[in-house]
Amino acid sequence: MVIFYLPFDNLKAQDNFSESFFDFNKNIQLHMPSIACAENDLEGNVAYRTYAGKLSIIRSYYADLNFNLRKKESSSSEHSKHVIGLGFYNDREGDYFTKARVLARYAVHIPLGEDLFFSGGASFHLINYNFNASGSGASGSSWTWSSGVSTTIYSSSFRLGFSFNALNSPSI
Repeated sequence: MVIFYLPFDNLKAQDNFSESFFDFNKNIQLHMPSIACAENDLEGNVAYRTYAGKLSIIRSYYADLNFNLRKKESSSSEHSKHVIGLGFYNDREGDYFTKARVLARYAVHIPLGEDLFFSGGASFHLINYNFNASGSGASGSSWTWSSGVSTTIYSSSFRLGFSFNALNSPSI
């Protein structure tokens, strides 16, 4: 899968993740690990969505934390920065079906100029699909893994990135 990201306010897209996370700009590191901590030394995102009433059993949540490993005093536009991140994603689609994903990522940001940076990143995902049937049916759970890589050239006024996800073509 290849994703091209254009930072327009009205462009919203997700693939392989719940439609609950409409704000793609805030969750882009899901698909593009190279963009993690591009603007800050510490980033965190939390999202939760559910329905009201009888549909409240359907819910999704996501938590993510990325941080720069380089000390604050040696972090500047002349030095590269190394970022690691962890995330968790869960999508419960009723009483019987749940998807979960644990994400780990690494990114390096290399300055090319005063306000121009090149970054590369890789991510590793553990994926679980769990099916709980009623008393008369079969239940099951399965784990697999996935990975992705991305690269980005960015400045304060633009970003151009390429991402290749699901490199091992996982199946459950």
